[in-house]
Amino acid sequence: MNGAEVAPDTWRRVSYDPAQPLTTPRGFNGEDPRVQRALADAVQDFAARDLPVDVALGAVQKWDGIPLPGCDASCFDVVEASPDPGTGTPIAGAFGSGFLTTVELTRNGPRAHTLLAYGQSANPASPHFSDQTRLLSRKQWVLERFTQAEISGDPGPQVTTLRR
Repeated sequence: MNGAEVAPDTWRRVSYDPAQPLTTPRGFNGEDPRVQRALADAVQDFAARDLPVDVALGAVQKWDGIPLPGCDASCFDVVEASPDPGTGTPIAGAFGSGFLTTVELTRNGPRAHTLLAYGQSANPASPHFSDQTRLLSRKQWVLERFTQAEISGDPGPQVTTLRR
């Protein structure tokens, strides 16, 4: 943000309430002059980049050319966008969730889904450099296997034994 800084708890009409975690925070305090200035700054910044103010975050936030989803309210996942030094185009920066996981404990054992947001490899030449980033872009997850039946049913299991 170039101009007015707005403290996180002042731009909302209703602040977070632990007794109402699903419906708070909410609202937009448009009467606050700092909020008005911050919004005007954002609109000017978008205009300077030839971006419509309602552009989808995934249209401008990318990692290795892959659109990354975003949201317009409280998010489960955070990925911070920053401009590409070469082109000035917004891309995903090196900040945000790298490893995501959801786990449900059921009577039949855990059900877990995971994702490495920036891929499995740091080597840009590897086919695994952005493989899971593509899953993130499509809002897909990797199902983890816990039971022997799930492990045996994996279409391509590999066992690696490490010795000292």
